[in-house]
Amino acid sequence: MTLLTIVQNSAKRTRLFESPSFVVGNNTDETALAQQLLFEVGEELKKAYNWQFQTRQQTFNTVASQSQYELSTIVTDNDFAAFVGNTMYDRTNNRYLQVVTTAGWQGRQSTIGASAGITKVITIFEDAINVYPTPDSIDTYVFNYQSANWIKDGSTRISDFDDDTNTFTFNEHLLYLGLVYKLRQEYGLPYEDELLAFERRAEAEAENNRIKQTVGGNWYNGRFMINVPDTGFGV
Repeated sequence: MTLLTIVQNSAKRTRLFESPSFVVGNNTDETALAQQLLFEVGEELKKAYNWQFQTRQQTFNTVASQSQYELSTIVTDNDFAAFVGNTMYDRTNNRYLQVVTTAGWQGRQSTIGASAGITKVITIFEDAINVYPTPDSIDTYVFNYQSANWIKDGSTRISDFDDDTNTFTFNEHLLYLGLVYKLRQEYGLPYEDELLAFERRAEAEAENNRIKQTVGGNWYNGRFMINVPDTGFGV
């Protein structure tokens, strides 16, 4: 489904307004409201779960004698919402980057951090990635982040609706259920059943979205096991 078909289907389902022939640029109050409510559904879903399809990877190169790197210049798609924990990595030197709080950052540069060691320390402030000790070479860093954009114009993620043919990263039926409940709520109608249907579908989609570890006969748990005899060990 597209933006247009979701709004049309919700109009038919709720019978609260005439099914529109177009949405973007439609000045009728009911259609404009439906567009806005659908946007709110997507924004709420985006924040409710850590969706894997909203996770993106970003690399950037350090510069010698530069310690601060603005996110707006690193994430060139301009869709940064939040970092994914424990994903900061130094690809050049093949080691994790230690992410600390701003308090830890200050400590590293004061008496606590008199000796820097080889591990770079990362913290975030002023909408920028800050690196300590200051890089003295060009190294490639990588991290994952949650995208702020869930609307699609073709294959491009965008921040708001711009065409009736817009599609979504989220399941279309989930968005449709969310719009139906919000429309009924907005018009002062009972909406508890519709809300329950939406929440159940959201939980199901979130569960299917989670990365699951394969368990089987050849599953490896990451520990090295030594096979020793029951008797005569060390003889």
